[in-house]
Amino acid sequence: MTRICKGIEPILEVIKNSEEYIRIVSFQFSDSKIIENLKKKVKEGIDVEVITLPVDSINSDEKREEMRNSYKSLREEGVKVYENMWEVGDPTLTDTSESGEVSEGGGEKWYSLHGKFLVTDRNALIMSANLNSQKEIEIFLKYEDEETINKFNDKFDQLFKDFIKKDGNIPGQLIQKLPSKQRKNLKKGFEESSRLLVKGYADSISPEEVTLERNLVITPFDIRARNILYKIIDESEDYVFLLSERLYDNALVDKLRKKILSSNLKIKIITGRPEAVRQNTTKARKFFRELASAGVSIRAIDDIHAKAWISDRYLAIGSTNLGKMNLGFRKKGQWRANTETMMIETDQAEIEEAKSKFKVLWEEAKKVETVLGASNKAKSTAKNYFDLFDHYSRNRAKKIFGKLKLKFEIENERRMIEIAHFSSLLAKEESETYIERSHVIMAAILTILREKASSFEEIKKILSEIISSEEIEAEIRKLVEIDKIEREGEKYKINLETLF
Repeated sequence: MTRICKGIEPILEVIKNSEEYIRIVSFQFSDSKIIENLKKKVKEGIDVEVITLPVDSINSDEKREEMRNSYKSLREEGVKVYENMWEVGDPTLTDTSESGEVSEGGGEKWYSLHGKFLVTDRNALIMSANLNSQKEIEIFLKYEDEETINKFNDKFDQLFKDFIKKDGNIPGQLIQKLPSKQRKNLKKGFEESSRLLVKGYADSISPEEVTLERNLVITPFDIRARNILYKIIDESEDYVFLLSERLYDNALVDKLRKKILSSNLKIKIITGRPEAVRQNTTKARKFFRELASAGVSIRAIDDIHAKAWISDRYLAIGSTNLGKMNLGFRKKGQWRANTETMMIETDQAEIEEAKSKFKVLWEEAKKVETVLGASNKAKSTAKNYFDLFDHYSRNRAKKIFGKLKLKFEIENERRMIEIAHFSSLLAKEESETYIERSHVIMAAILTILREKASSFEEIKKILSEIISSEEIEAEIRKLVEIDKIEREGEKYKINLETLF
């Protein structure tokens, strides 16, 4: 059963319902209610295991000390707390880890574990939530059947073996799967700094092949998260709905734009505001505009933390954001990605339920015009325009100016996309490998005429500053000859029956 809500109540319910054991995987682990409930369960004779990040995954000295004390008290009560110290990528501050400069001398960290799930003898719970006290919008999917519970236990065992169980003095037997040179470098790094840092994973560890079936997967080791998402997009016929805390990935934006421009697929995205993207807010805003101008519907909610991919064929819920490091990418011949967990579901009833929950959230989310047009940056830009005329402006004036500016920017981008599309179609009809100048001019004329029937003089008025009258006239004649447009009196109009 899919549930979208604020906070961690579904986690507490599953913990309270357990009778024999509790096994948790979590990116972060600090919520006092969960900690006290786990201690209580241990006293009842229930076995409790937690795989989470080390104490220095938090950048606050005060919070780090709280975590250290919490881990200590849990262990004293009998809770098995395993700290996954494996890192991946470049050791710089990122959205994956907020460790920052660490007083103990570890430096900036990029811990790989970002997965989250919970399994007990009674339930299995895939979730987007971390085990902390932040009240954000999360998504959960709970199971009660023995088969699914067993699958979750298998994945917990896999994570424990790969990242926790020692190989000699090194935590995690993943080291045995690494190529010999990488294994040697890892051992040397561990001896010198007690860190387990890999730049990426070989294809033998991170398979490219994608088979989507009902299962809990650990990415990128069972399958690559990016490949899961791309296959969901490619195989969908009706809709793709995406939930993510943030959206920041060039390749995904290009993928979604190409897909929606070449199909009748409906794509909707609910994510956080661009301002929440620490890497580059300006670029994040650009992604919003590019998607909106291509026809992707995108809205934002401030406290969204849910991560889900919903289509007419599949449902995937888990820990994976729509970010470069979450989805993974190729770097220097290796696959670089966080360790994420996703439950892939093919049951139509589950898909429909998740779809209905998404639609409810969609109505609560803010439209792209509001998100971008009324942002502080948009208001600052509006002020700059008004300052040209030495006039003060009220906040409401700046907001509406920002929304108008965004509207015109998106409309202009849509025209350019249409010109590019028409250019491509014209070149294909002529079996041309390259788009030529004449294709672009004809495409521009078609775009003008698609908006309204126009005379030669009206078309010339729009284009004559960059294209000669003779060339405009020649391309209009050609469009008439190939039945793309027709003349009625003084006006030219698109021939809808033979356009493309």
